[in-house]
This record gives sequence, C-alpha cells and structure tokens, in this order.
Amino acid sequence: EVDLPKLIHPLGFDIRESQEAGCVVGFLIVSTGIYLLFTLGVYSYKLYYTTSLVDAMARFRYPTVCLLVPLFLSPGCLESSFALIIYNTDGAKIVIGIAGSLCCFTIYGMCIKVLSGGAFYSEVVPVGIPRKGFKKYILGATEWVSMGGDKHCERM
Repeated sequence: EVDLPKLIHPLGFDIRESQEAGCVVGFLIVSTGIYLLFTLGVYSYKLYYTTSLVDAMARFRYPTVCLLVPLFLSPGCLESSFALIIYNTDGAKIVIGIAGSLCCFTIYGMCIKVLSGGAFYSEVVPVGIPRKGFKKYILGATEWVSMGGDKHCERM
C-alpha cells in the first residue's frame, strides 16, 4: 500500500484500504460541496436582493471562484485516478478511478470555458492593474463581468 503525501491527498483517509480511492472520493465530495455551497449562495442572494440570476452570479464571481479549490486538488485526484485504473483489478476501484478522471477533465473544461470570452452571459474585460506571476496564473489576465441589467459587478 502506497502512502500518499499530504500535497496530493490532504484529507488523508482510506477507502477499501486504498489511499488513492480515498483521494478521489474526497475530491468528489469536496468539489461537489463547494459547488453546492456557491450555488446556494447565488440563489440566496438572488432571492434576498430580488435581482437577476446573472447579476447574482457576477457578484459571487460564479463559477470562477468555486473552481479554485477543485483546481488545486485535481492533480492529486487525477494521479490517483490513473493509478486506480492502471494498477488495480478490483472493479469498484476502477470505477472510482474513471469517475475521478472524468470529474477532473470536466473541471478543466469548465475552467477553459469560464476563462474564455463569452461564457455565462459575460464579457471579458482587462484587469485595471496588470496581474503578474502566480496571481496571473491562478486568476488569469482578464476578468468576466455580467452583461445583465445591473452594473454593480463592473470594475470599480
């Protein structure tokens, strides 16, 4: 049995005596939880302030912000998923590996869609102060804003 480092598997639990399976299932739980939490926040904001859904999404920087933690955890999940697919004969672990790799590729696709122009009724605008280094790598060189009615989400 392989002991995964904390950087790859920060939650550190096993499933069916496999840390790789624990890493993938933990990733799926954390990613789903963050997505549901931000979705609940967006809809709560929409109902409380009686604004449009697009403006509420822009206020929360949805879904860009909820992709940050899954994007940070996805390399460990992808590595563990491939290890489960390649090195196991247990069918349940192989299914967990396939589900984890599909989830990681879905998140990568969402990041590409969100950070490209025209996603989610948005418009890509240049950031006022140019971002450099790690901040540019994580947040991108541009930011998207709502094209809805209220313009409270535009750059100030």
